Amino acid sequence: MIIRNVAILTNDPKMRIIKNGIVQFKQGRILKVGHADEVKPEMPDKVIDGKGGMVLPAMVNAHYSIYSSIVDYPGRIDVENVSGVNYFSKLIDVVQENSWGRLILLSTMLGVIRALQRGTTTIFGPIPYSEDVQPKDFKEIAHHFGVNMSIGPVVNKENLMTVLNSWGTVEPDELFMPAIYITDLSSYTEEELSEIKFFITRNLNVNLVIFDMKLDNDLSLSRWGEQLTERLLENGLLVPECGITYGGNFSETDMDIIASRQMFVTKSIRSEMLAGTFSPNIAGLLGRGILVCLGSGLLDADLFSESQQILLTERFYGKFDIKVIDYEIRKTLFDNNFRIARRFFDRKLGALKEGASADIVLAVPKNDIGYANLEDLTTLRFVMRFSQDFKIENVWNQGELVLENGKPAKLSEEELNNLYDEIRKLEL
Repeated sequence: MIIRNVAILTNDPKMRIIKNGIVQFKQGRILKVGHADEVKPEMPDKVIDGKGGMVLPAMVNAHYSIYSSIVDYPGRIDVENVSGVNYFSKLIDVVQENSWGRLILLSTMLGVIRALQRGTTTIFGPIPYSEDVQPKDFKEIAHHFGVNMSIGPVVNKENLMTVLNSWGTVEPDELFMPAIYITDLSSYTEEELSEIKFFITRNLNVNLVIFDMKLDNDLSLSRWGEQLTERLLENGLLVPECGITYGGNFSETDMDIIASRQMFVTKSIRSEMLAGTFSPNIAGLLGRGILVCLGSGLLDADLFSESQQILLTERFYGKFDIKVIDYEIRKTLFDNNFRIARRFFDRKLGALKEGASADIVLAVPKNDIGYANLEDLTTLRFVMRFSQDFKIENVWNQGELVLENGKPAKLSEEELNNLYDEIRKLEL
């Protein structure tokens, strides 16, 4: 496959943006990438005219609340006027109480479609726990749509052992990595914390959900006589194999510990602002050497809108220079997001260069401007230009076409229509 007449965001520091470029890939790997007048592709091959569009690496959504793709759970919380950490606690309860097996699966499938339409082929995120669905159901969805998925249930004290029995024995494969999201950590006994280590030994993607570390430390200190940070350390849970979701209100000591353990911390700025827990700490976390990733969170699957929110919040709250904000977006969206995907899916993701995995987005112009004047764009300006001037048309994952003309390519027209019909008929 050859794509020509495009600008290419390679995400490779050696040659970041190529105007009038060409990319060739075969058997899941990129063979050639470069300027059209310099690269001689191996012939014969199918050629796609990019129509003056853009080619870039397929994106990684480090935290997508895929369960809310059908039901507007955030809207249900808003009307109750709940904010702060209580918002997230209430949200978890409302989602769990109003979910059932088939709704969870349909939400996942619709969420995957929306992610593909935003140029994303790798999805991380939580789902509500239900005995009516099994990990194999989500593995089948990943293969049916051709995407990389690392999703799994929200875990609490009540369902810990049940989840251990159902998700703790799942074998990952090239497209599916089971995940768990552990909440209310300050309430766990020593025995329960030690049980969580079993997930780590099974090589699952273990996420510690911490909305407010100071609050959790205080609760743990009053309940157990030790701060949560100390208890997690003693039980072997602050390790590179674990990630932290949200990561609000860290002390300097907390940040130093997490940085030294090479743990990923996943943020969703818009979700935190919606909940009323937001404080601008991405610059501080990155400055401490923490591997901060970015997810679209509760509102939608749009990573570019999420990254633009960094610009607004960091300018308004932190008064940061544009160069600092540009670094934050580049480091989260175009560096650490790909690093976390490489950790769990063991492929050369995130850069369009020879030998890398052919995870590719083709976006066509919304107007006649096309890729003019792109060479000197900063990451921030690229994100803003891309959202304004281009629409995503085709997406490939490991060289396999998974989105064609804005529709999931591996589903027949009948399958897609049946899916949408079933969603429309849901009684919510």
